Amino acid sequence: MLRVNRSPRTDRQIITAITRYVTECFAKETTPRIGELAGRLGISRTRITRATKRRTGLTAMTYIHALQVERAKQLIDAGMTLTRVAYAAGFGTRGTFFRVLKQVTGITPDCYRRTK
Repeated sequence: MLRVNRSPRTDRQIITAITRYVTECFAKETTPRIGELAGRLGISRTRITRATKRRTGLTAMTYIHALQVERAKQLIDAGMTLTRVAYAAGFGTRGTFFRVLKQVTGITPDCYRRTK
């Protein structure tokens, strides 16, 4: 589990912590939650959101979704079923996975799979 001895001080450290946390969620097949991450880091959700926006130009949740979609694409390319991909990429439900992938890529998971 991601634990830090002190709160991250820079935007870069916060982005690194987000990436590590999301990767940990992939391994556990759990849904990333900004509130949980904030508690682990000892900083506010607002600080996470502002740092993410400054560093990436995206909101924290949009950044997390982008990481999840990239992971989902890798799993789809590896031949995993779409339902399995939904959980392995930390979406929690198949419906959330379909909605977010379509928002980010403009195509459904089925269409993405057919293009590969």
